Amino acid sequence: MPATDTAHRNLRWPRRRSLGQLLQSPAHQVVRVLHVTQSNWQLPERRRGRRGPMPLPALA
Repeated sequence: MPATDTAHRNLRWPRRRSLGQLLQSPAHQVVRVLHVTQSNWQLPERRRGRRGPMPLPALA
């Protein structure tokens, strides 16, 4: 097992890419899907203002 101080030498930085390439990447598509999904989940919560706010779940 290699020493922990030499383990970082095997890591490689990702290639530099233009913004257009990053926005078309599979990773960014996942981020967009998660963002839209989160927005859709939050819409019903905002509409419940007349009946009082829902208690927020405790975040660990």
